[in-house]
Amino acid sequence: MFDAVFFIKSDHVLFLNLNLAESMHSFQSINEQFGTMAKLYPARTAIKIEDEEISYAALEQRVNSLAAYLLSLDIPLQSNIVIYMDRSVDCIAATLAVIGIGCVYVPIDPVHAATRAAFILENATPALVITTTQLLEEMAALGAVCRVLDIDTAIIPVTSTAPQITIHGSYAMYILYTSGTTGQPKGVMVHHQGVHNLLSSVKRRWPLNEVVLQFASLGFDASVPEWAGCLTMGGTLLMIKNRKLVLGNELLDLVEKEQVTFMKMPSAVLSMLNHARALPHLKTIVTAGDACTVELVNKWSGARDFYNCYGPTETSIGATIAKCVPEQEKITIGIPHPNLDIYFLTEDMEPAADGEAGEIYIGGIGVSYGYIGNPALTAERFLPDPFAGDGSRIYKTGDFGRRLPGGEIEFIGRVDSQVKIRGYRVELEEVEAHLKTMPAVLDAACIVSNKGELHDNSLLAFLTIKEPVTPETVRAYLRSRIPEYMVPNEVFVMDQFTLTANGKVDRKALIEYYEDYHRQQELLNNTENSSVDEVAAAVWRTVLKINAIEADSNFFDLGGTSIDAANLIISLEVELGVAPSIADLYEYPQFKEFTDLTKRFVAAMG
Repeated sequence: MFDAVFFIKSDHVLFLNLNLAESMHSFQSINEQFGTMAKLYPARTAIKIEDEEISYAALEQRVNSLAAYLLSLDIPLQSNIVIYMDRSVDCIAATLAVIGIGCVYVPIDPVHAATRAAFILENATPALVITTTQLLEEMAALGAVCRVLDIDTAIIPVTSTAPQITIHGSYAMYILYTSGTTGQPKGVMVHHQGVHNLLSSVKRRWPLNEVVLQFASLGFDASVPEWAGCLTMGGTLLMIKNRKLVLGNELLDLVEKEQVTFMKMPSAVLSMLNHARALPHLKTIVTAGDACTVELVNKWSGARDFYNCYGPTETSIGATIAKCVPEQEKITIGIPHPNLDIYFLTEDMEPAADGEAGEIYIGGIGVSYGYIGNPALTAERFLPDPFAGDGSRIYKTGDFGRRLPGGEIEFIGRVDSQVKIRGYRVELEEVEAHLKTMPAVLDAACIVSNKGELHDNSLLAFLTIKEPVTPETVRAYLRSRIPEYMVPNEVFVMDQFTLTANGKVDRKALIEYYEDYHRQQELLNNTENSSVDEVAAAVWRTVLKINAIEADSNFFDLGGTSIDAANLIISLEVELGVAPSIADLYEYPQFKEFTDLTKRFVAAMG
């Protein structure tokens, strides 16, 4: 238990800095820590991905060989190097090699939209792109003029000698891209010291020295505590290949089979998993990225540790942490990690009264360097700390929060149009900007709703149009430009938007429109017929939020996502007691053929 320290000014909470009693650990780079583990546990499995395994000794040699090869290319210190690779042993090895020579890794997940990848390649101005033979054609299609290393075919001499480069805490470690209001992503440059501070905190709490599930995409900062925390603690990193869908029961089967002890995922995903599974080896669950509920904590905690975390990419992955227990009255985002400050400020940058809500500003060692190539936005969001007096900066999060009497922080919501969809940050304005580039669209507005059984935010798009367009066409257009999680769940065409007194789209009217639509959906979905066909049709309509299903309706053509697929299988299992797998849905995506398969499962159950 750590003591909370409050600094008071005129009876107001000026800022909150917790865990001051914890000393700041001397900086040691991730590569140094990984090297220590390789010497302590050379034969231990470092990474496992399907049937492929690599020991710490072999991984260290691979990292050192890659690092030596990169140095031979005369790449300047602190250059940006893009890693355009599917999840693999070599992807992690390349990441460690890049930061081990003092350069900055810029991950691009190949499953993301080509437009986004092309923008990152141009914006990051990399000295090199590391990719694989399999992805060379995709790279060429992006049209980027970059120096490319095909890691599969390069002749890389084997060496066991680590690069003799001192990594300072002030060095930039990575650039990750988040959603932006202009329709373009923002590249956040994060330094080693901020990541080290976060890892030093969580490694004292989480069993990262055992079997860790790498759930987050390597293109998102949520992945860093998983792979970096695990490999600097001597654990085994269990990876899932990018293009292989593993969710729902298949994910839990994997967790059970591989004896996973630690997993971290958005609460929206966790809520769709079967909490009744025994999972005897699972010790710790962490949620982050979206709202966590009391119900979710009650289901998954108790016999295991449960943490709820909060923190923007701009403040080195995580800013606060809460350990949650069953039957607690309210779920909070907890207390700051060591060496981070939390401020609750009014619009005038004055401290909010003790216990009152204010915008959350984050200061301390985790504050990143800002947005590359965007000094104006950096100046807008990264401000001089008005209270520290030492030239340091604070980050304006755009979130509202308050300090509760016990010292923990309550997250209230967003100030602006940024929302969380399935754990990912999304600027509604970015989605709207892409919608407005579609030739058929006159105007566009987006909102979120948590209606339905998904217990997650659904992204809804409303359009006025110049010419006829279908929701499927709109979603297909967006998928070529933005990541799948930013594509609206539903698209509605309207004759005109209701406007507010100041001439802006009345989003409350859009919410009312959708709620009326949702009520009609519930009426349509009610049925007393318990045949497999009708149960399946009702589940498909509910999951996909559509009015009707035809025999040849294709789940994915109707906008179904990987998350929707997991929810479909879980819902069918709840209603029928048995269901095919997600892999079966990919093989038989049409309603009739998948339902016929479902019938065979039901018949086999007797």
